[in-house]
Amino acid sequence: MDRQIVILGSGAHARVVHDILLACGEGQSVAAFVDVDGDGPGGASVSGRPLMSGLDEFDRYIKTHDVTAIIGHGNNSRRRAIMGWLDQRGMEAGNAVHPSAVISPDVDIAPGTTVSAGAVILTGSRIGRAVIINTAATIDHDCVVDDFAQLAPGAHLAGRVHVQEGAFIGIGAAVIQNLTVGRGCVIGAGAAVVRAAPEHTLVIGVPGRVRRQL
Repeated sequence: MDRQIVILGSGAHARVVHDILLACGEGQSVAAFVDVDGDGPGGASVSGRPLMSGLDEFDRYIKTHDVTAIIGHGNNSRRRAIMGWLDQRGMEAGNAVHPSAVISPDVDIAPGTTVSAGAVILTGSRIGRAVIINTAATIDHDCVVDDFAQLAPGAHLAGRVHVQEGAFIGIGAAVIQNLTVGRGCVIGAGAAVVRAAPEHTLVIGVPGRVRRQL
């Protein structure tokens, strides 16, 4: 029985994941998408592939098929929940890494992570589980991006930045070297982060300032 890929998600990020897999030559292995939120497209397919109605249907499917699950959800907390669901069933999520991404050989990327087109991840960096490194985002040397975090398109980390669990770095934002972006922190679009960002805060502006607690 040939191994299949099923993308857990049915929205825009799920379609981006599918595009990555197509670029990797794995598009034909994608058997289906899963509407993990119950609010997927009204039709019966996504990008020409069948759409399962939820995780219960996927749970039945994996009992009779050899499946690699790839997480295709853009929401950090939902990716955490999906990863927990897979953990309970002893399934390890696959990764989707675009062939145009530049990744140093010693970079460690944990399961469930997506690396989009044009991203750069340099030497000594570690990327956690179910992270999204979006289009043209860059991560310089010796950074750590913890589980369920996300870098939006064109976000940039200088060297030795630590992005803690579930944090979000907005489109075009930049973080200078040796800083920590706290757990659950949101860095707004275009922000220039020049001091540590406390956990569960919104940081916006140039220079970036804490505007409120989240």
